[in-house]
Amino acid sequence: MVEFYSDVNLQRQHDKVFQTCTSDSQTLPPNIDAKTFQQVISQLRSIVGEDNVVTGPKLNNFRDPYPLIEEESQASAAVWSGFLL
Repeated sequence: MVEFYSDVNLQRQHDKVFQTCTSDSQTLPPNIDAKTFQQVISQLRSIVGEDNVVTGPKLNNFRDPYPLIEEESQASAAVWSGFLL
């Protein structure tokens, strides 16, 4: 799992909360088809690096751990800055 916190206790709590999020499906942005989305993701990866753009199941670390409605407001991608709190 990605290390988000330099504080071991904060990272442990993050891991505990987010391990329950298990969505494996790809969420597309509104009005964007899969081909266009993949083109955008490829361009982002060429700019910031392959490891700094997260899609798919790895997005579990970027989800709301307590969503009111599971299917709503899911991220399509995240750009990782590498900044630790």
